[in-house]
This record gives sequence, C-alpha cells and structure tokens, in this order.
Amino acid sequence: MEYIIKMKKTWKIYYSCFQLSWRASEIYTCLRAFLKIVNTVIPFAVAWNTKCIVELLSLSDKSEGTYKKWILCMFLMLGIAILKIIFQKVEAYISRMHDASFINYIEQIMAEKALEMEMMYFDNPKNYDVFEIVKKDIYSLIAVIWDGTAFFGNLITVFVCISILMPTVPSYIIILILVIIPSAVVENKYTKKIYLCEMENQTEERKLSYLYYLATNKKYAQEFRLYSLGDYLMEKYKRLWNCIFERKRKIEKERVAWGVLLAVVLEIVSVLVLIRIGNNVFNRKYSMGDYVFYSGILLQLTSVLFLSIQSFIQLYEKKLKVERFFDFINCKLNGIQSGKKRIKDIMTVEFCNVSFTYPGNSGKVLDCVSFSIRKGEKICIVGENGAGKSTLLKLLLRFYEIQEGSIRINGFPIQEYDIMDLRKNFACYFQNTENYAFTLRENIELSQVEQPDYEKLKYAIKMAGLEYIINSLEMGIDTNLTRMYDEKGMELSIGQNQKVAIARTFYRNSTFLILDEPSSSLDPKSEYNLFQAIKDSCVNQTVLFISHRFTSVKLANRILVFENGKKIGDGSHKKLMRDCAVYSKLFHYQADKFIEE
Repeated sequence: MEYIIKMKKTWKIYYSCFQLSWRASEIYTCLRAFLKIVNTVIPFAVAWNTKCIVELLSLSDKSEGTYKKWILCMFLMLGIAILKIIFQKVEAYISRMHDASFINYIEQIMAEKALEMEMMYFDNPKNYDVFEIVKKDIYSLIAVIWDGTAFFGNLITVFVCISILMPTVPSYIIILILVIIPSAVVENKYTKKIYLCEMENQTEERKLSYLYYLATNKKYAQEFRLYSLGDYLMEKYKRLWNCIFERKRKIEKERVAWGVLLAVVLEIVSVLVLIRIGNNVFNRKYSMGDYVFYSGILLQLTSVLFLSIQSFIQLYEKKLKVERFFDFINCKLNGIQSGKKRIKDIMTVEFCNVSFTYPGNSGKVLDCVSFSIRKGEKICIVGENGAGKSTLLKLLLRFYEIQEGSIRINGFPIQEYDIMDLRKNFACYFQNTENYAFTLRENIELSQVEQPDYEKLKYAIKMAGLEYIINSLEMGIDTNLTRMYDEKGMELSIGQNQKVAIARTFYRNSTFLILDEPSSSLDPKSEYNLFQAIKDSCVNQTVLFISHRFTSVKLANRILVFENGKKIGDGSHKKLMRDCAVYSKLFHYQADKFIEE
C-alpha cells in the first residue's frame, strides 16, 4: 500500500513538472522525450551486431560469402555508430535549448513572484531563507522531468535485458537485482542527507556568500584596506567554511564506505554470472558471439537497473523541492489585502493611535502615535536613530499592516484603497536608495516608466542639481551609470548618486513627496540648493521630511519630534525650542558646532 502511495506521489510530481516544461516549450519537450527513448534502443543493436561479427570471425569457413557478411556487419556497425552520434548530438542540442527555455521560464515566474512580495517578507530572515532555498531548487524541476523520462526509458531497457538473460542464468540475475537495489537506495539515502545538510546550513551558506561579496566588492575596498581587515575577514570566512565542510565530510565518508562495499559485492556477482556464461562457451552450448552478446547485455543491465532505481528514488526524493516550489508560487506572500477604493489626490493623512511591532520582535517601534497632515503642508520628522521615523513611511506606503489604531487618508481607512492606486500618489526618496546599472535617463525615469515626459525630466534634473554632471558627460543623459557593463560608464560619487535618486523622486507625478534623509550625502551648497528648490517649486505639494540634520527644519510648517516610538513634540521650531527639551537638546548638538564661544 505504501509503495502504491509513493508511486502516485511520484507520478504527480513528474506530471506537475512536465506541465511546466510543456508551457515553457512544447516542441523541445516532445523532441527531448522522443530522443531519450530512441537512444535506449541503440545499445541492443550494437550488442547484437557485435555478436554477429564475433561469430563470423570465429567460423572456420572463411569463404567469400562469410567475408561479405562480415563486411556488411561492419558497415552496419558504422551506420549504427553514425546514427548514435547524430542522435546524441541532436539530443545534446535539444537538451541545452530546452534547459535554457525551461530555466528562463521558471526564473520569470520566480522574478514575478519576488516582485509581488511585500517588504515584510524580505525583512523576515526565516521567510527569506525559504525564498533563497526555492531559488536554488528551481534547477531540480527540470531534473525531475528527465529523471522521469529516463526512468521510463531505462525501464524498457531493463525488461529487455532481463528477458534475454533470465533463460540463461536465472538465479544469478535475481541475486544481481537484489544486490543493485540496496546500492541505489544507499546512494540516494546519502544524496538526501547531503541535501538536508545544505538546508540546515542555509543561513551559514548565505553568511559565507556575504563574506565573499564583502571581500570582492569595490564598495568596501577602502575601509578594508584602511583598517587592515583582510586577515580578520578571511579568518571569519575560513572558520565558517570549516564548520560547513566538516558536516558534509562526515556524511560523504559514510557514503564512500557503503558505496565501496556494495560496489565490490556487485562486481563479485557480475563476475560469477560471466563465469557461468563462460562455462557454457567451454561446454560448447554457446558460441563466442553469444558470450560477447550476453556480457554486453549484462553490463547494460547492471548500469541501467542501477540508474532506473536511482532515478525513481530521486524522483520521489525531489518531492520536497517540487512541493516547496509550487507552495511558494501558489501562496500569497504579501499578507496585505488591497481595497477597491480609488484615490486621485491626497488631501489629508491622519495617524490615529497607531502602534506597531516588527514580526519576531517584542518591543514596540511605534507606540500610540497620532498626528495629521493637510495638503500643502511641509512636515519635518526628527528624532534619534530607532525612534520609529522610517517605520512611519513603511506603514503609510503599506509595506506593513498596522497592528493597532488606524491610518486614514481623506477620511477613509488606508486599507479601503487599492494598494497600487494608493502608492501612485506618493513619490518617495528612501534612505540609502541604490541606483541601477542603467543609463542616467533610465535611472531617473524609473519612477514613472509608463509615462515618459521630457518636461518633467528637465524639472527633475533641475530640482536635484544634476545639470552640471550631465553636461560634463560625453553621452550626456544617456551615459550608463557604473562600468559594470560599459567601460565608458560613469562612476558617480555617493553625493552624486544621491542626486540621481532624488531626481527620480521628483520625476514622479505626485502631489505628496516623502524624503527620508535626502541630504545625508550632499555637500552644504547642494543641500542648500535642494531645500531652496523645494521651497520655491513645491508650493502646492505636501512634503514629508525625515532628517537628522536640522538645516531642513526651516522648510517645515510643523515639526514632529519622536523618541522611543512615541511622538513627544508637534509644532514650529520656536515652539519646540521652548516646550520640548528633547528637540532643544538635539538642535543644540548641531547648532553649537557652528557658534564660536
């Protein structure tokens, strides 16, 4: 009963993967399956023709007729060899094309699924580990298809081999089969152990990859050389690698020990079978051609039977990987429900007693926060690191769901709005935003790719202060950023990269701007020009600043002060200097540096 259940599950796995293959490429799937089965017939033709050749050479009668038959067999052997070469090369070509098509199809599915994932999924280490495992497992999907196809092809070969050999040495063939089965089972047992070990080591493997990334990435080169961190990094890398390697080595040593033992037993049984067939040749029951034929079939049986059992077990063992992949692509990963209400403009935003705790953490990042913003206001949020400032943005943009209280836009709960339509109303510069290895134009237009607008592009460039950079480039705005794919590409400084990201924010058609530390890497002149441009040009736009630098507070109609997830101040600079000790202290930390005693 258990065997039948396993067979059904194995067939279901194979069928699911075959459907994916069919959707990726119907023609390559059909051709590859056909060639896989056809190639199983050729070894029998070779074995039979070899038998005929040996028998003709063994005849005492070397007449012209015998010679012609021998020549015919030799040409037939050549024909079979040519066909084998053609089929193998064509199969290799079809396999490469099909693998490329299939993996591309699966990677598109994975990329689309990843783009649907909300930030809370990426921020959860456990969920992200699952995502990384599934990314590796996609290569198992195509293996399942051809493990299954190979199994059916090999099964045909096994039945033919057994039907040929069974009348000759029945007892030995049964013993041979009984020896091969544990060999295949043990091999797959340790393959599974290695896979489970890799799963357990997933976090360590990612750490190892990260350390390698640090050692080879230009971004960290200066600091590593300044602080002589090479030895420290390599020591950390080697220690982690040794830990992972020792776990794998223990399993592999057991695998080799069992493999050698069972392989030796298999060879002993195979030799006994050949001795039995050889005795029949000595007793003149079989010819030399029969010995060559049967020995070739025996070799075929031992290898193909092992592969058949192994491919079936591997097919079943890949059940975990296949199910994980289908669970991943079929499940809803964002956990955020989208409403149906549409929104054209944001007139008011209200946070009403909002509290929030990140999944897996115990402390509240926001604790009973309330404030409101009206259209056209310029709001600056200040506070120390970890005060909850950036979390406000994540909740407003619905990267996370609030746990207590409510956020209202234009009087309605934020959950009632269509999530994509809601986000279209915001333009946001995120803290530490990265640019892309695209052209400068593409980097700016990414925030509104569906509506290219040349006038808006000029406006964004002007607001970010990018004119002098663009004018200095040979290819102008069509220059590639970074030299990753173009040796003529432009490597920008940190401040220049920030300006590009700021330009992307201003390019977006939005009446609500969010700027999270927009001047953190800008020089004083660029920072002054940016805030002056916002003051002059964003009169009708709502602007929400998050900043540690108090040079931006002069732009604000109101300033919100946060400490330990709570709003402790709300008002003008003058009011807060008088009534909010935390704000006054933070302001003086910076202002006093510029005042001579």
